[in-house]
Amino acid sequence: MDDIDLSSIMVGNDEPTTVTPQPTVAPKSIVTPEATAVIDSTAMESTAPLEKQARVTKIRLYFDTFPTKLAGIKPKKPLDKLSDDQLQELEKNINYTLGAKTNVDAMAKSFPLLLKAAEELIAQFTPLRIQGTHAVCFEPDVQDMIKYTIIDSGLAGINSTPQQRLAFTLISTAMRQHAVNSAIESMTAEQKQAYAKAMAPKQEAAVDSKYADL
Repeated sequence: MDDIDLSSIMVGNDEPTTVTPQPTVAPKSIVTPEATAVIDSTAMESTAPLEKQARVTKIRLYFDTFPTKLAGIKPKKPLDKLSDDQLQELEKNINYTLGAKTNVDAMAKSFPLLLKAAEELIAQFTPLRIQGTHAVCFEPDVQDMIKYTIIDSGLAGINSTPQQRLAFTLISTAMRQHAVNSAIESMTAEQKQAYAKAMAPKQEAAVDSKYADL
């Protein structure tokens, strides 16, 4: 084979060719707004039954725990057949009913303590000696009048959480127990014996009533 003469081939540009890198373009997302909306609605639909079941269970526990207090608002329709709006409205009514009744009872029981404190202040700073007036508050008719006053004045509808009502009940009970213990400490030995003898039947009746179902 004859040798090929390549000397006659001319190169037009001896400088090296520079290649400019092109910017990388990210691929366009194929997820459209419509597809995003479908995904969000699907996620909401998957969690909605769980939320409804949790609310139904919570409401059912309310009715099982407070059958007497909530008898007037218990629906005839099964809870799982109610709509979400109906369940939400029912839960609001339950919270209001329980809160209102608890507020009335707690305020009525605390009223004698407030009156007793007022008696002490009046006796200390005025010539009036009205100690013991608060005892009338324990009479059934007077208790009814106190509750009527609380309801009529709108105090029963004060929006408070169960935690706040529990704290109020504990504080009022502690104040009442302090008054009882203070009265016992001021008694003579004979008075303490008479008090213990008078309280014994009440304590036994309370124990028997508490464990009657056992």
